[in-house]
Amino acid sequence: MKSSPPATLNSGCFSTGAGTGAKVAIVLDAARTPAPERNRVIGLIDEVLSRLPAIYDREIYFLGNPQPYLARRFNHEAQKWFEMNSSRVSLVTPVLETICRGSPLVVIVGAGHVFDLADWLNQPVARQMILATVAEPLGDVGTTLSVLKQPTADRLLEQIHDPVQAVEISGPDFMPFFWDNLAYKVEADSHAHGFRLNVQKAEHYDVCFECLYTGKSAPAVRSTHASGRETVPALEVMAPASIERPPIHRMSKEEEVVFRRAVDKKSFRCLHCQHDHCWHEVRCLSGGSILGKLVYPSMERERLSGFVLCALKQEGAEYQLHPVQVLRLSQDEVAIRQKQKAVIYRFVAGRGWVSTAEAFEPYSSLGGGAYALLV
Repeated sequence: MKSSPPATLNSGCFSTGAGTGAKVAIVLDAARTPAPERNRVIGLIDEVLSRLPAIYDREIYFLGNPQPYLARRFNHEAQKWFEMNSSRVSLVTPVLETICRGSPLVVIVGAGHVFDLADWLNQPVARQMILATVAEPLGDVGTTLSVLKQPTADRLLEQIHDPVQAVEISGPDFMPFFWDNLAYKVEADSHAHGFRLNVQKAEHYDVCFECLYTGKSAPAVRSTHASGRETVPALEVMAPASIERPPIHRMSKEEEVVFRRAVDKKSFRCLHCQHDHCWHEVRCLSGGSILGKLVYPSMERERLSGFVLCALKQEGAEYQLHPVQVLRLSQDEVAIRQKQKAVIYRFVAGRGWVSTAEAFEPYSSLGGGAYALLV
């Protein structure tokens, strides 16, 4: 029996708009909505559309018809659209086959039996369905879904506008090493031999991130809404260069001398106390301060905290804050900041990310003339 080949690490860069709202597909039943109820349905949906927050994209559909209609024209065109679709069979499949790739919230406002609704109850899209009827039951919807009867605009909006409260990004051997929304924090994920990015009750949930992972599929995103409902936002592949990062600062000539000597593991003359310091000392403790001052005055003025990336360029030395908890050291090694120290993790096939006993040293080489500090 052949053993499976060892897992190899992939590197990827992704973005997700996990909390920026969603696409809402409102699906109406023109064939089964009785004429006396039609005006009430039109008024109901018109009010929902006018009160729905602008973060939601919205489209109108009719059962049996995969063609979307512009929501902004609903007030003016609804009567005509109902007439155009009044002879269609009450089937939801043509609509769902068109829209389910975008993971929209699907609001079906029916007036009677939807013949193929039961075929979709075990599909992922069912988790994002809101069902309502203005007349007869929609049919067997099982025990996982409930149907709003004679819904009001308030009740529908409560169901539709269900804001995100938390987001989790994870996957096999997942290890993020840069992300641009600092509300996200990294924590161990024992089930997947890796780590995950989590955020709760943030101002916004959009995030771009770089990561390492195994397997053929990209990491997974799961959003939890105020009602407890879970959704799966889409991930988009993006170029690492398109992520916004902290600004790069130039070291002074005096700081560059300190940096070059420290990189060569030579003592240096401190710019604060004018005494010699050992190469690995990044703070000067003279002057009575408990924490001391960073040996690079420009970094001290910036009040930098965490990982700092330093590099020797032809035009001089420069530095840049790395604002997140994880720093990629090599193809299969990262350092994770834990308060005032950093723990090095190494990827081991079959075991995932394993903590090593190795210490993170100041001026750890990242290759290409770049070095890392923890300040």
